[in-house]
Amino acid sequence: MKLRRDAGGPGPHLEWRVRLLGAGAILALAGIWADVGWLVNVAIAFLFVGFLLRFAGGRSDDADVSEPGSGDGGSGREGG
Repeated sequence: MKLRRDAGGPGPHLEWRVRLLGAGAILALAGIWADVGWLVNVAIAFLFVGFLLRFAGGRSDDADVSEPGSGDGGSGREGG
């Protein structure tokens, strides 16, 4: 079963979602290894915030990139 996304693309907060996922995973592993319950709970909070960012609206990073041939007089590349 395929789910269709209307947004098309990774979304505006992909970088932060990846950062939170990595931090949450590291904190979770450290908390499990050290048997510290509150650290595992903090890791779960990090992962949950990263999950909520999926639904957060905002301006996409793609909107800042100009389309090739959009009147900039070049080939669409900067510095060239």
